Amino acid sequence: MFQIYGCNIKFHFVHRYSEQTGPHYALADIEELLSSYNLSLQKLHSPTVDLPASVLERANFDVVEEQSKANSYTMQLNSEQRNVVEILLSAVYNNAADTPKCYFLDGPAGTGKTFVYSTLLHTIRDRGDDVIPVASTGIAATLLIGGRTAHSVFKIPIDLNATYTCNLKPNTIEASMLLKTKLIVWDEAPMTHVQAFLDVDRLLQDLTKCKEPFGGKVILLGEDFRQVLPVILRGSRTLTVASSLKIHALWLKFQKLYLTKNMRALESERDFGAWLLDIGEKKSGSTIQLPLQCYPSIQDPIHQLYSDIVFSSVTPQELKGRAILTVNNERSMEINNKVLEFTPGNETVYKAVDMIMSEDPQAQLTFPEEFLNSLTPTGLPPYELKLKIGCIIMLLRNLAPSKGLCNGTRLNITKLQQNIIQAKSIDGTESFLIPRIPLIPSQTNIPFKFKRMQFPIRLVFSMTINPSRKAKLLKRYVWCSMSRFLVIGNSMLAYQENDLSNLFLW
Repeated sequence: MFQIYGCNIKFHFVHRYSEQTGPHYALADIEELLSSYNLSLQKLHSPTVDLPASVLERANFDVVEEQSKANSYTMQLNSEQRNVVEILLSAVYNNAADTPKCYFLDGPAGTGKTFVYSTLLHTIRDRGDDVIPVASTGIAATLLIGGRTAHSVFKIPIDLNATYTCNLKPNTIEASMLLKTKLIVWDEAPMTHVQAFLDVDRLLQDLTKCKEPFGGKVILLGEDFRQVLPVILRGSRTLTVASSLKIHALWLKFQKLYLTKNMRALESERDFGAWLLDIGEKKSGSTIQLPLQCYPSIQDPIHQLYSDIVFSSVTPQELKGRAILTVNNERSMEINNKVLEFTPGNETVYKAVDMIMSEDPQAQLTFPEEFLNSLTPTGLPPYELKLKIGCIIMLLRNLAPSKGLCNGTRLNITKLQQNIIQAKSIDGTESFLIPRIPLIPSQTNIPFKFKRMQFPIRLVFSMTINPSRKAKLLKRYVWCSMSRFLVIGNSMLAYQENDLSNLFLW
């Protein structure tokens, strides 16, 4: 395949670099994409990359541009943010033995945590040093300049276990980058299982040959414990709390930094924002009565959300800000298929290929293909994937994080072909090709493993609550289907966007 299409692939890189190095940069780009599927050029018996490691690991950051952004961002910091930045920079460049190395930035939504991360990234890169920004999810990683998922950078095992370790060899480019970095920024830390931090702690201690926490590296974790904790399959409250970083002895090693000023809320909303935080801190247990407008007379979420849309002429920008939030995937997929019926155009159905991952003939007889077709575990697309051109979809895997194709990225379908789907970013600036890939559910209560060959996407007319946290639902309709005890959590979601008209309940 590379011999046939290589010329077309290499043209862009030859134009950007040279006749000699362009083809190798093309191969390096392909190698990065293959690594998302646990593959490599060598495994596929293709030409391998022939460039010095120092060239491949060098980030494409313009020092002059970084300096300009660092100065601009620093001037915009408020007093709390400036204090956090100064503390972190002092820790990075102060070699005193008593200087803390582990920090946790606690701040509710709207306090500017991402802005603080960006300021630190630009400032350290402006000085010619390396910094590694990671996040617990792919969609959050795209908000950090040069960000990647923590699993990708540290090679954290998918199935976390006290006996497993990060699969990162000492004499590799990845290990070299970790040794040279001045700072590690880890966003959305509270939703990461504590075992992942323990694995990274052990990895960095082994690489640096230093027994200090995280090998003496300066590390900044951040997010808000009031939001989503680690998701434990069929887990009780006790198991969920036990999986949190806060209950482990490692938490005591972190110095806590706080952001409290909401930079997103208007002055008239300050009191409400303070009351909302009191709920998160268990300082206010008063009964909450939502306005009557949150309970529309027509108890039909699809009608309420999409009745004012003319689907024959709707644009992706009109659709992207609307979503029906549910508490489980089953209900979400049911709503997606109902909304799909209202959209114009021909429906294309993609059927997956399912196979049990066992060489035991008895297992294959016990769990026939028809049974596998009926399953849709968390994180997998359905066996029958129904799509139409113009629909908004969400990726279920990190296909190319450096290009913004992460788990949770939303795209607009532009072409449906037999073995490929063409989609473009919501803003319409870039187009992407999405292939079928083998998908294996990582966390499931099914007593066997199976593989599904399907496009790693789902419709997002409706989505579950967790992925919606990073989606910008700015239009005036958001429906939440939930039990009474879940109302508060999602009311906070709507209130954090400072638009009460966004919230409808049924």
